[in-house]
Order: sequence, then structure tokens, then C-alpha cells
Amino acid sequence: MNDSDELSALRGVNLQLQGTVASLRSGLEDATTRGRADVQAAEARAANEIADLRRAIDSLRQALEDTASAGRADTQAEKARAAAEAQQLRSSIDALRTEMDSLRAAHQSAMTRQESAALLEKKNLREQVQLLRSELEKRK
Repeated sequence: MNDSDELSALRGVNLQLQGTVASLRSGLEDATTRGRADVQAAEARAANEIADLRRAIDSLRQALEDTASAGRADTQAEKARAAAEAQQLRSSIDALRTEMDSLRAAHQSAMTRQESAALLEKKNLREQVQLLRSELEKRK
């Protein structure tokens, strides 16, 4: 083999290697382009998922705040109802105490009148007994 044949063979191999390198470069550029597109698509999906999660978190936060607010309102309403009921019970107790004191005073007054009447009747009966004894003594 001579130099010219060798040179031709080397040129052929060189051309073949250049074709292979060009093909590999093209494949690498295609893979890079596809990789970038895949990364961008993944980033877009992740951004959408993050946005969805933020909306879900905001919705849950609002629901929690609404529930807490409703709970506070229910608690305040229950406290107000209980306070009103307690006040009503205090008023009832005060009214019953007043009535009981009135009944006690009326009972005491009635007892005093009955005792006075009994004492008066006892005095009158003693006087009658005394008069009857006197009369009986006179008849003897």
C-alpha cells in the first residue's frame, strides 16, 4: 500500500469519523433540546401543582378560620344564653326569697295575733271562772 492509498484510506476513515461525530453531535443536540423541553414541562407541571397546593392550603385556611369564627360565635352565644339563664334564675331566687320573707312575716303576724287572741281569751276565761267561783261562793 502506498502513501496515496493510505492517505485515501485515512481520508475515508476521517470522513466516516466526521460523519459519526456529526451524527453524535446532532443526537446530543436533539437530546439536549428534548431534555430542556422535558425540564420545562416538568417545571410547568411543578408550578401548576404548587399553585394547586397553594389554592388548597388557602381554601383549608379559610375553612379553618370560618370554623373557628363560627365556634367563637357559638361560644359567645352559649355564654350569653347561660348568662341570661343565670340572671333569670337569680331573679327567680330573689322573687322566691321575697315571697318567702313576706309569707314568714304574714305567718309571724298571724301567730302574734293568735297568741294575743289566745291570751285575751285566757284572761276572759279566768275572769269568768273567777266570777263563777264568786257566785258559787255566794250561793253556798
